[in-house]
Amino acid sequence: MLPSQYPEVASYPHLKHMLQTHVDMQFEDVRVLLGLPTSGSTVGANFATAAVIFNLISGASVAFYQTSSQALAGRGNRGARFKDVLDDHFPLREISLPRQTTIDISTTTRATRSPTLSDLGMPIRKSSCRFPAGRRWWPTEKRRMS
Repeated sequence: MLPSQYPEVASYPHLKHMLQTHVDMQFEDVRVLLGLPTSGSTVGANFATAAVIFNLISGASVAFYQTSSQALAGRGNRGARFKDVLDDHFPLREISLPRQTTIDISTTTRATRSPTLSDLGMPIRKSSCRFPAGRRWWPTEKRRMS
C-alpha cells in the first residue's frame, strides 16, 4: 500500500495529492530496489536502498513528525527531528550485533545522510542549499554546461 492510499489520508485531499505526487513514487522505488538482485545479476543496490529509505524517513521527520507551520518554514531543527524519529521509532537497542559493536543514532546518521536530500525531493529555496564551507551546489557564474 502506498502512503496516499492510507485510510487516514482519505479525508485530507491536499495531503493525499502531495503524497501521490512526491512520495508514492519513492516508495515504489524502494519496492523495486528491494527486489534486487534479479536473476543473472549481482547488483543488489544495498547502499542505494538504504539511502532512499533514510531519505524517506528524513522527509517524514520534516513533514509529519512534531510539525507545525514554524517547523516547516524553518530549517534549523530538521536534523534533530530526524534523529528523534530514529530514536523514538527505531529500536537500535534491541539489535543483536556480533562482538561489542555499538550503534547509536549519531553513527547511523553520519553514515547515511546528505543534507541536500532531506526534503522528500520537494523544491527548496536555493539559499538553503549549501555544501560545507558555504559553497552552493549550483554554479555561481552563468556558464553553459557542455
